[in-house]
Amino acid sequence: MRLSSGSQTVQGIAVGHPHTPAGAVAAGTEYLTQVLSNLDPARARTIATVIADPSFADASDYLAEGAVNLRRTLGVATIGPVPLGASLTFGPAAYQLRDATPDTMTVLVLGYLSTTAPGRQVASTIGVYPIRLHWAATDWKVLPPDPANATDYTSLATQPGSAEAAAQGWQEIIP
Repeated sequence: MRLSSGSQTVQGIAVGHPHTPAGAVAAGTEYLTQVLSNLDPARARTIATVIADPSFADASDYLAEGAVNLRRTLGVATIGPVPLGASLTFGPAAYQLRDATPDTMTVLVLGYLSTTAPGRQVASTIGVYPIRLHWAATDWKVLPPDPANATDYTSLATQPGSAEAAAQGWQEIIP
């Protein structure tokens, strides 16, 4: 699938995706890339104000805590400016749709998460990243996590573009 861009950009985030499954994939990929390429809690709060569904009342706190946890995982200070040499980059490669209805769906994104910390080499891992989306009037928005439906998708992690990925139903993302 070739990703469409949103119809506009708000706070550096592409929004205004079509009300289609392809639009949901484009939105989910954009939103995950924003969230998983960020180590700044203040930026995480800004991202939340743009991408969260109205039902996700604590999205700002949730995403800010996620940025803090990512910093902790890298072994860098959890407060203050992001230390020089610390970075996080998400590279989406493939997708699947789950529980799709016209207005709600889960987009699974198979991608590379690359991290760098001061004094360490770049580390890259392949993972599966789910994002639950809801059509909210004019765009796809992120729903809050559903603890009652916390499906573990780690068994679907595989080398993007491989025969195994195709056999598992992964569809390639073309930027």
